[in-house]
Amino acid sequence: MTTQQMIEVLQMYDHHLTGLGVLPQQRGEAREHILWMISCAREFALKPDPDKANRWLGFIQGVLWCEKIYTIDEMRGHNRAQGGNDAEE
Repeated sequence: MTTQQMIEVLQMYDHHLTGLGVLPQQRGEAREHILWMISCAREFALKPDPDKANRWLGFIQGVLWCEKIYTIDEMRGHNRAQGGNDAEE
């Protein structure tokens, strides 16, 4: 995943969560916390600190799955180039 792709995925998660009425809080509930983490992960991706950005993205996606916002298959598609149109690995 390129830096630009990571930023686009994080932005998509940001829009989805804010559309659900979630507000970012560093010490909030799961959805609030990952919304705060999304803004930090974007900064890590831009610095660049790709290792930290990737770790944070993994945590964010784990919470999105636990909260039943996205499935594993949906997020696998998010992580691929061109929105997941690549052939199955």
